[in-house]
Amino acid sequence: VIRYETTCLKCRTVSTRKEKFMDQNLPIAKPNEKNEKRQLNLIHMFSEKRDVDVQYCWNQSYLEETFDGDNQYFCSVCNSKQDAKRCPKFEKLPPVLNVQLSRYQFDIASLSKKKLTDKVLLS
Repeated sequence: VIRYETTCLKCRTVSTRKEKFMDQNLPIAKPNEKNEKRQLNLIHMFSEKRDVDVQYCWNQSYLEETFDGDNQYFCSVCNSKQDAKRCPKFEKLPPVLNVQLSRYQFDIASLSKKKLTDKVLLS
């Protein structure tokens, strides 16, 4: 069971939503300037190409989300759209977790899916 906690940044009200899961679809996350400041493991620090591993993809999938601008959260206490943050928290993991890598990414230039051939380490 995963619990999503969404906090309105104006009134600090926290709303929660729980979701059961048995599998997880992970997008292949590549280190870039935006997430480069996050702590990288030793493989990333000494690798010239900076291959990613499953743990890095998992961590990037469960970062805190920010809702702002056109993507604001509707707060029922404020009765209006407000900036908010959503944080996923795991309450209970399933006995067996199926992890799948999303190797396709939408290419806006060609308006089609593009297969990613990046190496993903299991370490």
